[in-house]
Amino acid sequence: MRSIVQNGLEADFRRKLHERLLYGMALLLFWRVKNSRIGVIMQSGLSAHDIERIHWMTLALRLPEGGVMAKFQDSDSCVGHFETVRWQFGLYCPRCKARDIAPKSSRKTYRCRKCAYHFSATAGTFAHGANRNLLTYFLAAEDIIKQKARMSSFESITGHEFKDQHGLAYMTARRLLKLLTEELLLEDGGLIGRCICAKEINVPPDIELGGHDHFHWLFEALQARGIR
Repeated sequence: MRSIVQNGLEADFRRKLHERLLYGMALLLFWRVKNSRIGVIMQSGLSAHDIERIHWMTLALRLPEGGVMAKFQDSDSCVGHFETVRWQFGLYCPRCKARDIAPKSSRKTYRCRKCAYHFSATAGTFAHGANRNLLTYFLAAEDIIKQKARMSSFESITGHEFKDQHGLAYMTARRLLKLLTEELLLEDGGLIGRCICAKEINVPPDIELGGHDHFHWLFEALQARGIR
């Protein structure tokens, strides 16, 4: 039993480390492109924007059939799925990492028996404290993925557009847009990406990942799904 728990913790640590390294590399790449007159051309021959767009198109193809609303009816169903994805190797305390956790209370929070920390499903994540409106986060992430998947290098999502789409105050929209975009840039779209982008896609084995053929295959697959 201890080896299973240990393996789960190690896998969780490795995934988080890998995500942070990828995010750091992405930030470095974007900084170099922004501050270079000619930009950075990857060995694949694709621009930095197209490399990033492959990431967004892949996430878009992995969205559920019919969209997020077809899979999640309310925030409670989102929270349940969020817990399953976050704690796939077992429930643990976000503060001290202990696994001696009391059952969920009537207030839908857990209590760590070791450090007495009370926490919810989203505690210590990008969505800290967002249990009651987690569906809004899921829907907003879905919109970001779809828009980023079809955007040219000259386009961007503005806070005003995001505000109007989700009925949010402007500053709230800007904060949520930045928060979700940073999370979705992580491997597999980060935690929220793993929650809403679970559909399997099968890229033909003769297509080299990260190259021109991969880009065009994803582009055509998105068109076939009506995401343009």
